[in-house]
Amino acid sequence: MTVVDEGRKEGRQSGESGTGESNAQAGARARDSVTPAEEAALNLVTERVLHPRAARARRVASRATKRARGIGAGAAKWATRRESLVHAQSATFHETWAQHRECAQHYQAALLRYPRYAWGAVHVTLIKPLTDGSQWVTFSPARTIVTGAVAAVIWFYS
Repeated sequence: MTVVDEGRKEGRQSGESGTGESNAQAGARARDSVTPAEEAALNLVTERVLHPRAARARRVASRATKRARGIGAGAAKWATRRESLVHAQSATFHETWAQHRECAQHYQAALLRYPRYAWGAVHVTLIKPLTDGSQWVTFSPARTIVTGAVAAVIWFYS
């Protein structure tokens, strides 16, 4: 067996085996015998050496993808933090009325102040009970069914 045959058997490159192959031929042979994982690394190195602008464009695109994924993760983290609307307790009737009073007192003119008081009264006496009540009733299916049954009995027997 010759040195060249042993070099090919062991997978040596042309420079190591002592043959007269050019570097381009050796590189082509090496690329043909590469696995997919090695191919990705080889492409990255080849692009970086041969085409720096293409490699830079690929890195920029990769950063944009990571940034987009990061934005999604950040939005999910933001929505589930303790101070978010998801975790917030609704204001009590007293707190709501105090907020309406504070907003109405901001205006000095009676033409603006008293309509703001009126809106606060309508909100606290009509709108807030309806929204809080519907939230309480629809909290669970069982509660909704029981409330509907009680409302039906009251409707039919009154």
